[in-house]
Amino acid sequence: SSSSTSTNDIASIYPVSSSSFSGTTSYTLSGSSLLLNGNVANNTNRSQTISNNITTGSSPVAMSSGTGASSLLSLSGAGTNTGGINLTNGRISFTQAIVGGGNVTTDPTAQVFLQANSQGGIGDLNSGGRLTIGNNNGTGVMVLDTTNATFFSTSTTVLNVGTDLGGGIISGTTADQIVSTGAVNFNGDLTMDFGQMLIDPNSLESFNTAWKLFDAATYGGNFTSMNVTNAPSGYGNLNGAWTLDNGVWVSPTINNDAGNQFFAIDQSTGELVAVPEPSTIVFAALGATISGIHCINKRRRHKRDVAA
Repeated sequence: SSSSTSTNDIASIYPVSSSSFSGTTSYTLSGSSLLLNGNVANNTNRSQTISNNITTGSSPVAMSSGTGASSLLSLSGAGTNTGGINLTNGRISFTQAIVGGGNVTTDPTAQVFLQANSQGGIGDLNSGGRLTIGNNNGTGVMVLDTTNATFFSTSTTVLNVGTDLGGGIISGTTADQIVSTGAVNFNGDLTMDFGQMLIDPNSLESFNTAWKLFDAATYGGNFTSMNVTNAPSGYGNLNGAWTLDNGVWVSPTINNDAGNQFFAIDQSTGELVAVPEPSTIVFAALGATISGIHCINKRRRHKRDVAA
């Protein structure tokens, strides 16, 4: 294999009707900004990088990459999405923010990685493929701002969920977050990477724990499956598939000094919550129950203090 670098030294913004990569060479494009008026395709089994800043034209631009394990279309410059981006196939990575009001659509065969700290506003997100938000490697999280977000039955949405060293939760700082000024409609699989879960399992009983993974004006639908990966020691049994109970996704129990506790997804609020007293939960009315968790914690601590 070989590599090559091509630098655009023509004044910004240089219009490109369409572009494609072929052969056995890995290319890196750099230099002045590009105006994309046509499709971008990586037809190789190599990684191809466009590091120029890009702007999409007035019509949606289709982007695709090959199906091989080494095939990747990497866009490492800043992106202004005017007319829309359709991610149709293969592995495609954006390492800087996408801004602008154009929609972003992913097809079932696309694997998309959004890795900036923030993605600005991108219009509507229509996700049918595998969408990985943030780095998901413990080095940072990301906030994705959308107008509306729709996840189809073929979609997998991967979010990093963790805490800071003190066990605190800060929206958009200790967990990836999808923010919509309009509606979020759930479907497909939600996979949560618990690799940065730093709360001692024994502290859950005294910690009002809720991650606002989705922050929207309205919520609809439900995921069809729920999974966790990379859960650390103390949470290892949370890895794998969770159980749907009366419309609520529930984790296996965690054995700690308060007995059996667990996590649940409240799709009516977009929150992942740690539930300190399983016996108090009526899954069909999780939202109402969650609002009382803080009081439950206070009662538990009071009883423990009296016993001591």
